[in-house]
Amino acid sequence: MNNPFGVKNYDGFPLNALPPLLRNTLLEVEQKIQSPIGLIASSMLSSMAIACQGAFNIRTPIGSVVPSSIFIITVAESGERKSTTDKYFTQPLRDFEEKRRKHHSEKLLSFKNQKKIWSINHQELEKSLRKRIRDGEINTKDLSDQLEWMLENEPRAPLQMRLLYSDATSEALLENLARLWPSGAIHSSEASTVISGRTFHKLGPINELWDGDSYIPVDRKRSESFELKNARLTISLMIQPQPFMEFLSKKKGHAIDIGLTSRFMITMPTSTQGYRKVEKQTESVESKSDSAFNSFKQILEHWLQKSEEQTLDEVPHQEFTFNEDAGDEYLDILFQIENAIAPGGEFHQHSAIASKLGNNLARIAGLIQAFDNKDSAITLQTLITASKILYWYTNQHIKFIKIFKNELTDEDMGDMLFEWLKNNPTRCGAPQFRISLLYKDAPYSIRGKNNLHRAIDNLSQRGLLIDNRNFSPMTVSIRNHSFQNSNAFVAKDPFTYESDALGREFLERTLITRFTKSSQYSEFTSKAADFKVQHFEPGDSGV
Repeated sequence: MNNPFGVKNYDGFPLNALPPLLRNTLLEVEQKIQSPIGLIASSMLSSMAIACQGAFNIRTPIGSVVPSSIFIITVAESGERKSTTDKYFTQPLRDFEEKRRKHHSEKLLSFKNQKKIWSINHQELEKSLRKRIRDGEINTKDLSDQLEWMLENEPRAPLQMRLLYSDATSEALLENLARLWPSGAIHSSEASTVISGRTFHKLGPINELWDGDSYIPVDRKRSESFELKNARLTISLMIQPQPFMEFLSKKKGHAIDIGLTSRFMITMPTSTQGYRKVEKQTESVESKSDSAFNSFKQILEHWLQKSEEQTLDEVPHQEFTFNEDAGDEYLDILFQIENAIAPGGEFHQHSAIASKLGNNLARIAGLIQAFDNKDSAITLQTLITASKILYWYTNQHIKFIKIFKNELTDEDMGDMLFEWLKNNPTRCGAPQFRISLLYKDAPYSIRGKNNLHRAIDNLSQRGLLIDNRNFSPMTVSIRNHSFQNSNAFVAKDPFTYESDALGREFLERTLITRFTKSSQYSEFTSKAADFKVQHFEPGDSGV
């Protein structure tokens, strides 16, 4: 799917809905790396959450308080430039962390000196108090008071900022969040080793951290127990399909059963491999002083500094709220979701995912607001943007679940193939698409001989495809009338059965069409001229 910005947005990520700074940041990185739009968006959102989660929570109109952290997984094959893309958004976090690590070394040296002096004084006071007690002296109050004051004022080791974890055990992660720094992220652009290791050994506390529980006790048998207070965790993983499916299959689907996956936003972006421009790059995105990416970095650092200040000063998290218009719409969305997940409701079959929609909607809205406006009151325009992003991720999530559970029907696969062929008019020998190439390049869920031929058979029966499998080389092509009617064609993936179609209609009605009734709240401007942006102050949309 091409768009006004000239990028290949195969999966229809809502670029136009993003405020200019975020949209232009995404487009700059896409122009440089040419990785899938959905993959870039996930990296951008997760870096925003890592920076913000230590600074503010979001208070919803129903009175609940949710953290600004998110759980997000990008499922993509090798070669999609996952690591290169992710580095753009994590490098500012690593740079900030490294600066604080050097500063911590200086503080640690001062702490060790203070602790040594304190220990000497403490030992001498103890000796003096013991001597008086041995000598039978009754008046020991002065020494006892001094000793008590010393114990209350024992030097405390400085907190050490640690944001990113890629290969920590769940035990080490929890202990570091309790004793080292209360805000962190499980993060990896090659996450197969992460999910196969001990990072996800204890899923219960991870669920509690997503929920934003203010107090999480961790009991130990062989070492000192500890407690997490107002700890925050974001998870951002990029992984190939097979290892992720194997992880979900472990322990008879335990991760699904306890609701871990329903907390995640999941995407399976369409590959851009084989169709990326090969050209000389003269300068990086960061080298342009007026680039959107540099402005994005400034806001990222702004929220990292806020998080640091509030943590060191032991100041409670700031609270973002909804303004009146946004609050009314948010309440109605929750009402619609609650009705839809009741037995017999439109979204009952996906109730686990649906039950987290309102929570994730508030988080996305908070993050968008933090990078688009200095006001901490979430606006209706911000809620509209968040709704479109959440709609996209929810469709991607359900598509993945259906693939994982092997629930795709022939019509599902036909729809997916038709959309891919329509959006890729220059790939695989088009307009005569070579089947041998489609085996490798078609969407992951319909690759391979069996599924691809089922999809072709379905489209042929529906009169949408010309089947040339009796010739050599074997090819397929879209019928002319299919192109003419392609705008009217709405792929039903990931909803196919009658109940699925109701679910699709529910999602679209609840998160999208409700906001199109009034032109007052249209999408952010999508003019190509917006691509060039000026310097942004933290929280300023630049509009």
